[in-house]
Amino acid sequence: MLDVGCGAGYLAEHLTRHMGCVVVGVEQNAQLAEIARRACGTVHERNLEDEGLSNIPGEYSAIFFGDVIEHVRNAQQLLEQAADLLEPDGRIIVSTPNFAHIKNRIRVLLGSFEYRDAGLLDRTHVHFYTRKTLFDLLAKSGFKVTRIDYTTGIMDLSSTAHHFLYMCARIHPKLFAYQFIIAATRTGTSSGA
Repeated sequence: MLDVGCGAGYLAEHLTRHMGCVVVGVEQNAQLAEIARRACGTVHERNLEDEGLSNIPGEYSAIFFGDVIEHVRNAQQLLEQAADLLEPDGRIIVSTPNFAHIKNRIRVLLGSFEYRDAGLLDRTHVHFYTRKTLFDLLAKSGFKVTRIDYTTGIMDLSSTAHHFLYMCARIHPKLFAYQFIIAATRTGTSSGA
């Protein structure tokens, strides 16, 4: 698996320990890349906007973009490069915040649009996605969505609030999904969810 924007390697550590995966990381922060090397077989240090995913060796069964595409101006290019790195039945997994979440709708309705240090209006986001714009980006990049899931923004996954909001997100994802988590395969491949 290729973990694009692997940070300190927390996902890689989980995948190697509990699922037996071999994870290769991509990270632009040198300090985080050094920490990630504990869990990743290899970590490629690169600026995604300047270098993209070009010249990364290997073929991958999965490529994960965890909260990455909203931070770069060249998301389509990165996804197209990822397609070239996938095994024939490989898939990408993309997670990104839902800009049309009810919190943002209420903020805008009340005349507020202030960036924050984290969350839906993180000041480091250079692009915002709705379900439609995310699906459009994936289609333009040569992918078809095979599975979609959601987060609620509540960290305690056993809480009643999380379960309630997750149910709401499944019924009306455009309004209640805090984040979209998409699995997609290259257009024309036979792989399912």
